[in-house]
Amino acid sequence: MQKVGIAQVNTMDIDGFAPLKAEMLEYMENLCVENGFDTKTVLLLTDVINATSEVFVAGSHPEYVENAFNVQLVEHEANLPGVISRKKQVVPAITHVQSTLNKFSYLLRTQRIAFLFI
Repeated sequence: MQKVGIAQVNTMDIDGFAPLKAEMLEYMENLCVENGFDTKTVLLLTDVINATSEVFVAGSHPEYVENAFNVQLVEHEANLPGVISRKKQVVPAITHVQSTLNKFSYLLRTQRIAFLFI
């Protein structure tokens, strides 16, 4: 089982977080190691008034977040318009991608799968 840490902060000034970004990402990386998070830590800065979140990702497998929300992380960060609920939107999306990728990885390790590219 893979462990993921997901935190959320509601704010009205997402841009005000910029000076703290490097320090927070370092803290999140350390949190992964100290708590045995195999995968990552995720921090959502959510602006409920404008119905958007900025996601920050530390640790391995950032592609889980990229695939879950169809975004490209730039410097460990991406904008998630319309995402405001950690429990209803973030956890289910990451869990689904993680489960799907784990099943695919298992199949690749245990089965002989042939790919045909046309």
